[in-house]
Amino acid sequence: MAVQPSLPREPKPRAVFIDVARAVAVFLAMLPHALATFVATQELREGTEADVAMESIGPLVSALPTAGVESFGPTWSPPSIIAVGSLIELAWNGIVVMARGATPAFFIIFGIMVEIVYVKRWQQQGGLSVARRLATRSSQCYLGYASVSIAGLLAGGMTMSEFGRSLLGLAPNHFGNILLFYAIALLAMIPLLKIRLTLGAWVPAAIIVAVWIIDPVLDLFTWPDRQEPIARWTGMLFGRGETGFSLIHGMTFMMAGLLLGMAIKRSIHRGTLGAFHLASLAMMLVAALVTAGFILQYGPSEFARLLYFDNVFRGNHHPAYYSSAGLQALLMISLMALIFPLSTRSDDVNGYGISLGRSSLIAFAAGNAGLALLFPFQATSVLIGGVMAGAFMLALPAITSGIAAMLARLRPIPKTG
Repeated sequence: MAVQPSLPREPKPRAVFIDVARAVAVFLAMLPHALATFVATQELREGTEADVAMESIGPLVSALPTAGVESFGPTWSPPSIIAVGSLIELAWNGIVVMARGATPAFFIIFGIMVEIVYVKRWQQQGGLSVARRLATRSSQCYLGYASVSIAGLLAGGMTMSEFGRSLLGLAPNHFGNILLFYAIALLAMIPLLKIRLTLGAWVPAAIIVAVWIIDPVLDLFTWPDRQEPIARWTGMLFGRGETGFSLIHGMTFMMAGLLLGMAIKRSIHRGTLGAFHLASLAMMLVAALVTAGFILQYGPSEFARLLYFDNVFRGNHHPAYYSSAGLQALLMISLMALIFPLSTRSDDVNGYGISLGRSSLIAFAAGNAGLALLFPFQATSVLIGGVMAGAFMLALPAITSGIAAMLARLRPIPKTG
């Protein structure tokens, strides 16, 4: 009997929009870092947190000639003649507003990839395989974080004492602290994935609710002052102490990502992104309603000031930050999903900047290490600094691609046969 030739398997659709959304988020996160490196006030150069970068440009542009035009802010009215200083401040304020959704987008996409990649791997290969992979990825994130500290030391931006404390997470480095946060988050995902697979798909939603039940309870405890070194760890884990990323509050975004990842898996199975868009729309509706409530409470101008320009909401882990910045992130991710739907070709999206999304760890580590090395070269004017920052951002995708290619060549070739 003749053997029937096997038909070629139809390629499985891929959610290519995730790489694009991640690339956009990397760009939005790195641009303020670059501007803060080359265009910096003295106040900024005495600190290293990204939040300082968000607030540093105001005093600098206020010294520029504005021809009597009021500076732009959250309550500005368009003047008939816009001077150079006001244009720069307007541009900076625009960057601040757009960049506010970058970190939430990272955390959401992180959760999406955990659900898509690691849940399936856990089901197929077991928990030990996934734990090893997550631990390896965590160590890579820490090495990326350490590379930024090393660059800061070489550039003279850190003393040996500060360098040693930064390696222990007791002192910041030049904008690389998100890499240390990711190293911790990856390890935290090991038990959370076990719980998710044991108890079911409702677990991520329950964790989101639990976060905001636990948040006021945390205020019942005594926490170290932010000047104490250990405050960086209490801040990073519980959001109390030094401000910055908080693991417990960040679960709001990461668990939302897991829920979206479930919807994407259903979408891939059906060949359309309808399930994803429905889930994303539901989340945006909830976030919009919560945000609207806070806008009514504070008023539009005060809300914008606390969210974007004074950084009060983010610094205090206020739910207004998580609803409004999360809404921005969901809008950006959903827009990318509309522009770049499911594809069966891996080369459908191959633009110059896509390496920022496909190799985001390298982009963050190399980008922030490069900025740490260049930190001593502050521009003599705002415009020159802006050009230098723009040139750096244009070069970053090429740098990322080059390092990724080099590391790929260094990987051992798996044995066959």
